[in-house]
Amino acid sequence: MTVEDEVRAQAAESDAVLIGNDAELIASCWTDDWVAVDATGVTSKADIIGWIASGRLQHHSMTTVGGERQLVL
Repeated sequence: MTVEDEVRAQAAESDAVLIGNDAELIASCWTDDWVAVDATGVTSKADIIGWIASGRLQHHSMTTVGGERQLVL
């Protein structure tokens, strides 16, 4: 298995965890200092996990977008 294949497999596993909407399992996969960053700012792990646990945030599917990229070292 190539490094690229391993990364893709890990990403697929991560997607499956998110789609499962199991807040406890997701929390166990993220470090305590994990944050989400988007156009509106930074959201803490605690907030995201709380939203998932309450049902406010649910993931139904994950889709990979964009083409393959070359890693240049």
